[in-house]
Amino acid sequence: MKRFTTLLFCSIIAATQVYGQFQDIQPAPGTYFMEHEVSAIYSTARQTEIWSEDFSNGIPADWENSEMNGIASFEYRGPATNPDIYIGSRGSCIPEGSQGSDPIDSETWANGFVIFDSNYWDDNIGPCSTGFGTGPSPAPHLAMLTTPSIDLSAETDVMVMFHQFYKQWPNNADAYIEYSVNGGEWTTLYTVTVAVGNATPADQLVVINISEVAGGAEDFKLRYTFEGSYYYWMIDDLVLFQPATNDMVIMSSTYGDFDVFDQSLNTGFENMEYTMYADEMTPLLQFHADVINAGAVTQNGVTLNVEVVNNATSEVVYSASSAPANMASQAQSTLTVPNFQMPSTMGEFSLNMTLTQDQEDENPDNNFASHSFNINDVMYARDHRETEGIYIPGSIFINTAYEIGNMFLITADDIQAHSVSVGIGLGSTPGSEVYGAIYKLNLMELGASTLLAQTSNVDVYYEALNNFGENKTMVIEFDEPVTLQKDSAYLVVAGAPGGGSQIKFATSGETPAFSSWLRFMPNQWFYMIQHPMVRVNFGEVVGIDEQVDHNAVVYQNYPNPFDNSTQINFSIEKAAPVSLLIRDCLGRTVDEINMGTLPVGSHNYLFERGDLAPGLYTYTLTLNKRSITNAMVVRE
Repeated sequence: MKRFTTLLFCSIIAATQVYGQFQDIQPAPGTYFMEHEVSAIYSTARQTEIWSEDFSNGIPADWENSEMNGIASFEYRGPATNPDIYIGSRGSCIPEGSQGSDPIDSETWANGFVIFDSNYWDDNIGPCSTGFGTGPSPAPHLAMLTTPSIDLSAETDVMVMFHQFYKQWPNNADAYIEYSVNGGEWTTLYTVTVAVGNATPADQLVVINISEVAGGAEDFKLRYTFEGSYYYWMIDDLVLFQPATNDMVIMSSTYGDFDVFDQSLNTGFENMEYTMYADEMTPLLQFHADVINAGAVTQNGVTLNVEVVNNATSEVVYSASSAPANMASQAQSTLTVPNFQMPSTMGEFSLNMTLTQDQEDENPDNNFASHSFNINDVMYARDHRETEGIYIPGSIFINTAYEIGNMFLITADDIQAHSVSVGIGLGSTPGSEVYGAIYKLNLMELGASTLLAQTSNVDVYYEALNNFGENKTMVIEFDEPVTLQKDSAYLVVAGAPGGGSQIKFATSGETPAFSSWLRFMPNQWFYMIQHPMVRVNFGEVVGIDEQVDHNAVVYQNYPNPFDNSTQINFSIEKAAPVSLLIRDCLGRTVDEINMGTLPVGSHNYLFERGDLAPGLYTYTLTLNKRSITNAMVVRE
């Protein structure tokens, strides 16, 4: 099954033309199973914690949860609730085929969070086509979630920190925090601010210096208030902590400047970050770091310092610093360093960013950020080069054929694509088919995008499946090289004809909106929030080899996903003690089965779901000190 068509040149499309088109596109429905990393500022706050609540046991009984209509209120999402932690808003205006919006991406989202879901309370018959005011408690809403009294009488300097995920209906809702001291009046402390109709990041961390209003108070309370109509506000990991005096923090950093809406750009896909560059397309590095003064006092001479180092030789290829700045307590800023054009020297490079200031920083560990990339002769990649997540389509699309991939900008003359490399995630069924393809994406009408070339279908084999932290790819070759034009952008995808029940793709690293795409066949388009591990190769590349010398074979459980039970089949070549270990997506053991010594031959085990929450689990068969791991999915 191969198609090859004449190559088209990339059209120039102004950002103002595509903005309206993009506004109608939603994030891909489904679940990204990922291991979460704790942020530096969160770890620092935990070291000097005064009081906290992570909602691991629901909304505590000593919190006040109220709403003006007496019906709608803040809700708890937990591992065993319905809906559970994988669902944010459950009301209308959610992507077609999805059972809910994405949840908050807080540090401890897996043990629960709270949400005011104005979507659901106003109109729980979605998506957005049945009219408003048909839900359990029609808007406008006035919902309030109030902490118990917190004793800060022994504290002088106090910070409050929490994670939030807020989406706003245009000009129709407000979300804000108030405080009360010693039973006094409520005063506004903080108001969530987003562009009209947009949302905060799903992992937005808010830090506020409340020393002046809270320091020394015997009775201090915070109140989270949602007022108006649509969409939702999710909150988690509320911490009051004693700040360091001097503490600058790098919150995020980049070496690209991607902006699909920049009208000065040719295609809109210039300035994206890559992690593997072909030596014919070395990057212009553009250094940015978002920083915050998490200390209690103004920091002077705050400077971002950058070094690019050749890992093989330890040579510093580039070194520069930003102009020094003064930053007040809790001030946030984006610091930049002059751009640098990388030479075509092949090798692995580290890009190190360090934050300094005139004062001595009390937590220097959070003043550093590092990136890595390589320059090679054949491969172009945007993912982080190891599996950080596994994408599973939403339940309505689970059996629909789909394609998933990344945009790539070509900056060399007439370079030829020979193959596509793709990372397949645990939970995929060996023997299922995948293919690679290259498109010229039509941003004005996604359904009119042009297929340039497609490989034949190839079978996935067990050795190619990626667990977290692994970097195994299958290389799928085109029958003929595909010539790509300079200064043109292309969508390179991997396809799963059998749908998400058979193939789950590995993902790695957060991807900017509209730069990585998913299409459920024939023409339902969504953008990804994690890079699919899909790469394009300009020469011969060797993928993971299929091995056949196992003394045991573990087959994909069936059915998968499953509701109540699933069968795990395996075979062994010699008698041995056998055990089966079941872990959740955070690596916690949820069940352990000791099967005793089993004879040579085929065996099966019927695994009962029991009280397991919906989600991704791994099962590991161990015999003769050899372990084989696969994945299974419990349905919602």
